[in-house]
This record gives sequence, structure tokens and C-alpha cells, in this order.
Amino acid sequence: MKHDRNNPCLFCSIPSERIVIENDLAYAIHDGFPVTALHTLVIPKRHLETYFDLTEAELLACNDLLKSIRAAIAKSDTSVEGFNIGL
Repeated sequence: MKHDRNNPCLFCSIPSERIVIENDLAYAIHDGFPVTALHTLVIPKRHLETYFDLTEAELLACNDLLKSIRAAIAKSDTSVEGFNIGL
């Protein structure tokens, strides 16, 4: 992902080593200011105004990452009792 100086975007300058998991259309990072341990952000790679501008393929790509992250968290920390998804 490249940073566009004319349209500065916090998420375009994420170092690749911060990426926890990714696919062709989205990636996930641990939040820099987590609400809880393992707080993770799923971010589409394409710039959009709102969630509702995601294509069906992008929605599926984000959902696939959510499922993978959920499984990894559940496996690594059995004390987790639930998950919140915010948009």
C-alpha cells in the first residue's frame, strides 16, 4: 500500500510488519490503542467513503479475515467469551 501525499491516509502508511493477516482486498492489524487485548482492525485496501461502498467481493474478503481472526483469538485465549464487531 502506498501513501498518497495529496490525500493523507493513516492506513496507507501501515508498515507491513504490523499486518497480522491479509488477503487480496483487505488486511488486519492489532489496534495501536486497543479497547481490549487483541483488539484488531480489519481494513479494506481500497479507499471508500463508507462501509456501504464496499463491493460484495470486499465484504466477503473482510468477513473471511474476521472469521480467521476470531478463530485465532479463540485458540490463543480461551478466556475470551465474546466478540464485538464495530463498523
